[in-house]
Amino acid sequence: RFLVLKIRKRKSMLINPRGKNLHSCGSFFINPKLTQKEFCLIEKKFPGLPHFSSDKKIKIPAAWLIENSGFKKGYKTKNTGLSKFHALSIINRGGKTKDILALAEKIKKSVYKKFHLLLKIEPEIVKSN
Repeated sequence: RFLVLKIRKRKSMLINPRGKNLHSCGSFFINPKLTQKEFCLIEKKFPGLPHFSSDKKIKIPAAWLIENSGFKKGYKTKNTGLSKFHALSIINRGGKTKDILALAEKIKKSVYKKFHLLLKIEPEIVKSN
């Protein structure tokens, strides 16, 4: 367990009040899972697409999709951005929830436009009254 936390901290996947690059809720998107047939179709368009097997499905690394759709590690907007350590970590640079969700939506649209894969948000979004 300690090793997992150490790795997550190094990749800016844990909240750390001392580093602006570390104001993150961790991994923001789930790796898409495809059937073998779906994977074969997308691999024809993108040979060498990274992947790994998981529960009879094939996972595509969401971080790779994000980086290869125009959002590199360290990407910044006025109030949000991506960690310089990991493209799956959306960081808060003084913004509000709506700023973070707007960046997430921009990333989702970019990935879908290029790869025709829909990223799903991993954190549970809780609305308060």
